[in-house]
Amino acid sequence: MDFTQISSTIDNWSSFLSERQSSFESLLRDSSLNRLLEEHKAVVKSADKSNAFTVFEIISDLYYRENFHSDLIAFFLNPNQNHGYGTLGIELLMELISRSSGWQLDPANYVDAIVVREEGRIDILIKDECSKHAILIENKMNNAGDRDRQIPRYCDILEKQGFTVDAAIYLPMLKYKNPDKSTWEVNDFRWASKIIVIPAVSDINELSLTKDWLEPLAEQCQNKDVASTIRQYIYLITKNSNYTMEKISFDKLYNYLLQDDHLDSANSLVSMMNDLPKYLAQRIYDLYSARCFPFTKVWIYRDTDAVFEECMINGVYFKMDVWCDTRTYNILFWAPSDRDISKLSQYNSIKEFLKENGVSIFNDYALADNCQVSKNIPITTSLNEIIDPILAQLSAISDK
Repeated sequence: MDFTQISSTIDNWSSFLSERQSSFESLLRDSSLNRLLEEHKAVVKSADKSNAFTVFEIISDLYYRENFHSDLIAFFLNPNQNHGYGTLGIELLMELISRSSGWQLDPANYVDAIVVREEGRIDILIKDECSKHAILIENKMNNAGDRDRQIPRYCDILEKQGFTVDAAIYLPMLKYKNPDKSTWEVNDFRWASKIIVIPAVSDINELSLTKDWLEPLAEQCQNKDVASTIRQYIYLITKNSNYTMEKISFDKLYNYLLQDDHLDSANSLVSMMNDLPKYLAQRIYDLYSARCFPFTKVWIYRDTDAVFEECMINGVYFKMDVWCDTRTYNILFWAPSDRDISKLSQYNSIKEFLKENGVSIFNDYALADNCQVSKNIPITTSLNEIIDPILAQLSAISDK
């Protein structure tokens, strides 16, 4: 191990911190950055929860396309399909519209409703030819852009056919996308009050298609197979939304880094984080090289491993490695096989040997193999809390 190199790393840290301290402090205190990091952590956490099995990903490569989602949503809405719950899909959607807008739609206007796809290029149209009332859904779950005057044109077409448009649902994957009104004409804005943005996925306190339409639909559906299909579709949307959220998260971070000298500071911080394990290993060496009893010495292996060498317990030679990374200390207590481990081999495992010889400090460590125990401990934990109790207990029972 080249201690000059390690010392140089520590010196570089010190000088670098001194030079960029104000920049780093500003970066780490920046509320915008902290908000972005929290959003990204939420995306990662949500992604971990959304890896459920969905048959849609197996049977088709179309699940990420807009038409696929429109076909499924139209099926769940259509009272004439064989899902067996009749108008429940429309009724629950009307409840969601009321909760989102404050309007009270009259269910009597949709007693004879039908659901059609791509009529007049409208993604999903719910209409009742008897009452002449309609609800249209414009699906933007794949983040497609709006066509010129898209929603006003659809509303104009329905109006010319004699329909009253009760609602125009704009359906993005996430709440961040809204209708593009830049191409609207003056008369088009009379339809603005009919538009309701309902994202497919949202925060827990906000309305969404999955949480406030699909989930109630699955709960109230009597057919278990259909309910299972709806739940799998919810999982699929959630998974797809995580891809979208992650892209948005990185877009925001990228735009933030372009401001001022944030990118330079962030790159410097990344470089320092890469060197953090070396610093932590050297710190352990500095703290314990002169007080490592019952071990004989401490040394550094491969830059990031602080090795406590030679602790004899009942004639068996033990070592302790503290591997350092950017998140954890990995403590490994073990008996090297190139030493005499005949006494240890008389036991089922190192844990049984240690227990027999009065060592309890490693009881909650995992058994790596018959001669090793290990545990990961966050680097936020004080070294005094980790290593000092180990040294104290081993000192009391070691052969020295």
